[in-house]
Amino acid sequence: MERFWQKPILLGGVGVSVWLGLWHSSAVHLGSDVLWGSLFLYAGYRWWRRSHPFRPPVQKSVVVDRSVVSQALDQVAMRLQTLADEIPNSAQATLAQLHRELDRTEFQILVTGGKGVGKTSLINSCQSNWQETPPLFTATGENPDLDTILAADLILFVVAGDLTAPELARLAQIKQPTIVVFNKQDQYSPEQRTQLLTKIQHHLASIEREYPIVSVAAAPRPLQIIRELADGSQKIEWEPRAADVTALTAQLATTLDQPLIWATVLRKTYQLDRTIQAQINQVRYNRAQPILERYQWIAAASAFVNPVPSLDLLATMAINCQLVIDLGAIYQQKFSLEQAKNILESIADLLVKQGLVELSSQAIAHLLKSQPIAYVAGGLIQGVSAAYLTRIVGLSLISYWQDASSQTPELDVNTLGQVIQRVYQENQQINYLQALLQQAIGRLQPAQEAAST
Repeated sequence: MERFWQKPILLGGVGVSVWLGLWHSSAVHLGSDVLWGSLFLYAGYRWWRRSHPFRPPVQKSVVVDRSVVSQALDQVAMRLQTLADEIPNSAQATLAQLHRELDRTEFQILVTGGKGVGKTSLINSCQSNWQETPPLFTATGENPDLDTILAADLILFVVAGDLTAPELARLAQIKQPTIVVFNKQDQYSPEQRTQLLTKIQHHLASIEREYPIVSVAAAPRPLQIIRELADGSQKIEWEPRAADVTALTAQLATTLDQPLIWATVLRKTYQLDRTIQAQINQVRYNRAQPILERYQWIAAASAFVNPVPSLDLLATMAINCQLVIDLGAIYQQKFSLEQAKNILESIADLLVKQGLVELSSQAIAHLLKSQPIAYVAGGLIQGVSAAYLTRIVGLSLISYWQDASSQTPELDVNTLGQVIQRVYQENQQINYLQALLQQAIGRLQPAQEAAST
């Protein structure tokens, strides 16, 4: 790890500010531009937590070309190769498995639905090796395993009547191609069946997707037969009836095609990509935190000991430039000093427009009123503010770069502004500021006491 004295930008900026502080009587007017420019530039970046991994387009019941899947697999392979030092080796085996699945010919069909709708009977009547989920909408079967859902090429959503609100909500969450299977049609009259099918179609229209609907009787009730006996009496017999799944069989014949399998592989590829990105983000975040912690307290100490505000800001400018460069290296964003300055200027402009610096100063000043006057003296306000704003800068940069779509040297100002606003709101909570203040007192008080003796 580089030492403090091995960073010329940081060492030079802080050193110059301290040297000029000795001559502050003749240097007070130095860089009013620096005062405003660098003040705003370091209040910028702390929205990391919601890491935003790669978000592919939502896959609906559309035909997927094999070349699209191959391209997605190649992109994940490139991510694995480029960031191999930050990714578990197991992901390589998963990627190889996905390549093999492209040539799979056996379809994986998942049968799901509420309790008592006839899922098991449907599988038995079709004599298929389909997989069945536990009953939905119960304490134990509310959420089928994600891997099970991702593995399905086609979903058969079984109902036994009109769609209920929970059933409709669950259908809206399913992205795979889905056939709605209206089971137990034998329990309704022809007129009732027609009415129910109309209602189901009406409810499905609200999801804005096309759902084939088929009516079946997977386990029809036995037919009652009354026989007249020779002695004039009657005998009631129950004659079993064969399952009627003809409509479903016909629908499957037109639905099952190789692109269904490719679409499944594509969904799994996107999921793998999100998993890899989350692992990368966590590793990088863990590496970035000590760097951010170090610079926020370097900024606090520099502001605390410098008696001249403009020189305090000059030092903070250098500290934040070095922070941008060091964090950029972790996120594979290599910046020159000039590029780092440009990034800070963009942050400064956003902070001015959003008025966040003034709001931060007011909040910190309000908290300091509850502290002994001795702590307030000696630049504690400047020190806490420098630490707080430097932390905002670093955490916002982390958050911005953890979004895979933002991993380019050019900043998207609109996205950056949204990140800054969210980061500031997350770290403006009174408990967080109080904790930061107590840390600052613990770190800066010894310096104050040493200076007074």
